[in-house]
Amino acid sequence: MRVKAIYFLLAILILFPGNDVFAHRVNLFCCIEDDILRGEGYYSGGRAAKNARITVYSLSNNELFAETKTDNDGRFEVQLEKVVSFKVIMNAGQGHKAEFVVDVAEGVDGNEPDSYQVPGSPAKIMVGLGLIAGIFGLTYLIKKRKNAF
Repeated sequence: MRVKAIYFLLAILILFPGNDVFAHRVNLFCCIEDDILRGEGYYSGGRAAKNARITVYSLSNNELFAETKTDNDGRFEVQLEKVVSFKVIMNAGQGHKAEFVVDVAEGVDGNEPDSYQVPGSPAKIMVGLGLIAGIFGLTYLIKKRKNAF
């Protein structure tokens, strides 16, 4: 009976992670004023993403427009020769990465950052459910094997 309770608690912990999962998520916000791209990078707690590498690519041909770093407040500015559709990528190190897309052709300025896969994406849900089913299946086989002896 005790083993069942442990597996049940493990399943609950896997299915319902706490807010600590997003503790080090990095966010990126950008806007265009005249021909200057301004942006800010910050972690989920509001702490600035200092000295994060910023790269700006064209959406049409993936050409590198500019590179810079964020300052101590997590902010940056890039002078644009012309305003076109582009993607801004911020790499804050240790796997912290964020993207921001500005699609001028559609008039959309700043989509939600999608640098990492959303925790609730269908693929991740299926992997999680498969993992849980595998754990319970393995437990069943072990118990069945014990009972056979």
